[in-house]
Parts: sequence; C-alpha cells; structure tokens
Amino acid sequence: VNGKLTQRIRKEPRQAVYLDFNSEIYNQLTALIQPEDSTGNVRFSQIIMPDGSTDGPFGREISYKLDQPGNYSLSVHESLMAGDPWGGVFTLIFTLSE
Repeated sequence: VNGKLTQRIRKEPRQAVYLDFNSEIYNQLTALIQPEDSTGNVRFSQIIMPDGSTDGPFGREISYKLDQPGNYSLSVHESLMAGDPWGGVFTLIFTLSE
C-alpha cells in the first residue's frame, strides 16, 4: 500500500521467495530482511529489471535506484556460498519512494 510493505514470510530450505512490484511512479527501493533466527542464511539474491537484466547478489539490506519504469522482481534466497540451506520465518520490510 502506497509503496510500503511489512510482511512475515516462511521460507523453506532451498526455496526462493519473489516479491514482484511495479515502479511506474517510484525510483528508489529500500528493503530489509529480519530473520527470527539471527544467524539464518538468507539474503536478497537478485533483482530482475523490466528489460530482463539482473543485478545481485545483495545482503540482508538493499537500497537500489530503479532506473526503468515497469515491473521488477526481487528474490530472497539463502547464500549458496555461505552455508547450509536455510528455512525459517523472516520479516520483510519493503519501501518504494520517489
């Protein structure tokens, strides 16, 4: 609602979670992952732009300039280089701004 979302999400091991959003009126993304288990191996893996190009990986926080208007997808996944597959509950705090 109005470019803001706070949501608790349950992620299974090896599962990617996708947040799809539209940036027609926004040009800045800020988001944070807060796992209930502070040692949880979870992060923002990739952002997919409207033209199909990608960027990432990121950490548990992201601040990203949205240069293209249109539909984006932001994925959350464990780091394949940093530990074992992770499952658990995390809170996603997501904000789009102008």
